[in-house]
Amino acid sequence: MKEADLTQENLASILGHKSITHMSELMNGIKPFTLRDLIIINRLFNIDMDILIPRFLSSKDQVEVKEALEKLDKPGVRLSCDDLVLC
Repeated sequence: MKEADLTQENLASILGHKSITHMSELMNGIKPFTLRDLIIINRLFNIDMDILIPRFLSSKDQVEVKEALEKLDKPGVRLSCDDLVLC
């Protein structure tokens, strides 16, 4: 934002957010950006979507999903693993 000489208020306007408080909460990680916000940020600042949208699950989320899958007892339905996911 500094390189583009944009303030939080400017970015809020671009993203269509009317509240500066809401924008501050987004910037400080209190509230999540919407997918629309992230697409605009991607195109505006040329930031790779893999940086904007993490493709991993937290350990807690992995445990919760695995427990739900075990309860379903559907062998064909499982959580896929890759370099970014602990299994």
